[in-house]
Amino acid sequence: MTGFLRWSSCTYEALLHLYPRELREEFGSEMTMVFADDLGDAWRKDRAAGAIRVWWYTLSEFVRIALPHQLSQLEATVAVVAFAWSLAMFAAEGCLAFRYLPAALIPAEAMRHILLPSLAQATCAWAAVCLSRTDPPISLLRQGRDDA
Repeated sequence: MTGFLRWSSCTYEALLHLYPRELREEFGSEMTMVFADDLGDAWRKDRAAGAIRVWWYTLSEFVRIALPHQLSQLEATVAVVAFAWSLAMFAAEGCLAFRYLPAALIPAEAMRHILLPSLAQATCAWAAVCLSRTDPPISLLRQGRDDA
């Protein structure tokens, strides 16, 4: 149980980074502590069923609070749309290609030809949006003034 509790706490702390900054800064440590306590109590009381119940409530809270916050950010929205579009296009192409593949190759081929390119495209779209929002280096601004 200790390994599972440690993994769950680390995973929950990682998920907290997706919550709004104000909420995370004010209540993040308390949220982590309450999650660990709830998970430990649930495990002692009901074992796996209790742990699943705590994670269910945690993920439902994540969907209600963190996910809408992330989707309100342009970077996340662009990445999600790019991923969905890419996945749909690769899936359509894959459906046509899988018609001729042996059944044993389908899971490996799907991972290699559909999911990985879709994730790569979404990551590139996210990075492009993030980079477009950053200010250019000061040296470029000065160079532009010197040229004028």
